[in-house]
Amino acid sequence: MTQKKDKPTKKKIAKRPSREEEIAYFQKAAVLDIAVRTLFERRKI
Repeated sequence: MTQKKDKPTKKKIAKRPSREEEIAYFQKAAVLDIAVRTLFERRKI
């Protein structure tokens, strides 16, 4: 079920994303990464 929803987004990524879009994507990924790390660190404590 999830694969059918992902197909249209892959077509958008196939078109070369602009610099701003790439930066926004990496910023979102970094924020998610930091959030996940902080959650795991809090669970350890």
